[in-house]
Amino acid sequence: MKTTLILDDTLVRKAKSKAALQGCSLSRYMEACLKKSLQEPDPQCVGDWLHLLPDTPASARNEVEKQIQSGGFDDIEPEMWL
Repeated sequence: MKTTLILDDTLVRKAKSKAALQGCSLSRYMEACLKKSLQEPDPQCVGDWLHLLPDTPASARNEVEKQIQSGGFDDIEPEMWL
């Protein structure tokens, strides 16, 4: 999947350097980093906007976590590509 992200220039340069040292593309390096981050119990994704979000009910958080763990996001739905 292609996507556009707005990232800090210095962060991207460091990531490109690390990717090059490991002999892989920036895309593959970022993918590996994202996978690793999502495997951690509580990834650190703090931003100024976080306090603006409403509280998420525990049942909804549990359902999302269950979907992530079950691989519910791994399948590509054909209608996405029409």
